[in-house]
Amino acid sequence: MKSNELNEIKSLIEEVASSLNKTQAKAPLTKLRVRIGSLRGKIDPYLLGKLTEAMNYSSEAAGRSGSKQHWLSQANESWLVFENGIEQVLEEQNNN
Repeated sequence: MKSNELNEIKSLIEEVASSLNKTQAKAPLTKLRVRIGSLRGKIDPYLLGKLTEAMNYSSEAAGRSGSKQHWLSQANESWLVFENGIEQVLEEQNNN
């Protein structure tokens, strides 16, 4: 996984979370699901799970959720675990 792919996924997560309503979130969420689906079998299942969590939490944050800050925080935490894990994998690959 390359940094531009990480940036694309992060951008989609942010787009979903900042959507004004669930309908507006639908298109970027669909793109995100496809993107995550394409990673199955290519990255560690734990990290894939964290990425899926980030997607789900961002979806919960979309619109006028009463718990928007909670869901944004959860999405961010899951993203950070995913991102740190992927960066470690990339670093290990570069060292080998």
